[in-house]
Amino acid sequence: MEASELDPPTARFEGDGDNQVRKGRTGVRYDRETSRIYINQGQYFGQVPQKIWEYSVGGYKVCEQRLKDRAGRTLAAAEVLTYLKILRALDLTVKLQAKLDDLYRVVEE
Repeated sequence: MEASELDPPTARFEGDGDNQVRKGRTGVRYDRETSRIYINQGQYFGQVPQKIWEYSVGGYKVCEQRLKDRAGRTLAAAEVLTYLKILRALDLTVKLQAKLDDLYRVVEE
């Protein structure tokens, strides 16, 4: 999480609230129309493409699982920054995987 490529983050943490990750319908969720990951009724990580939200490792959606593991807790500033870096790392990973897929197709031909 210290790589220079992770700064500056591409997503932003926005909205009004107490930084608490809620459970249930007002808790962790993704809004496809606005590209936002909500942690509660009024706070969210904005500008997150759906492919980042849906990225999974071992059958778990990385973005969703990270927040759900913190349900009921209040996110400190350092945790928000770490999550922003995770989002950036996933964005770079998705782009790199697409390039590798393209190269693989060329090699196969």
